[in-house]
Amino acid sequence: MTDNPRTRFVRHQGRAIVLMDFSHIVDEVLATQVIAQARQFVADQPQVRNLLTMVDATGARCTAPLVEQLRDLATHNTPWVLAGSVVGVNAILSLLLRIITAVSGRKLAAFRTRDEAMAWLVRQETPPTSVPQQWTETEG
Repeated sequence: MTDNPRTRFVRHQGRAIVLMDFSHIVDEVLATQVIAQARQFVADQPQVRNLLTMVDATGARCTAPLVEQLRDLATHNTPWVLAGSVVGVNAILSLLLRIITAVSGRKLAAFRTRDEAMAWLVRQETPPTSVPQQWTETEG
């Protein structure tokens, strides 16, 4: 996995996006390690509010301790992030995302696919005042 780390830069339309790939992680110990790596990756960047971030939570399992860690990650990353997005949010994760954003004060856009998220992210030039919320599972 070292050749393809879970947190890395990907490019879309000439802009760099920090991909935090938490997809299909169901083991809490692994999740804790990957969240810590994501935090360190962001901390290693110049502290300028210009990062575009995309969290892929597709098929991931989330426990109460992991929600705390994700909330702390969102809060920690605030000084670096211009705009953030989350992919693969199902009905349960959407509730957790609402908690994380309410507590951290971050605005995180939710999309069904990485392509939709990247298309939105590269259009962001200033911190968004509102963000789309497109869940993986349709609501109502």
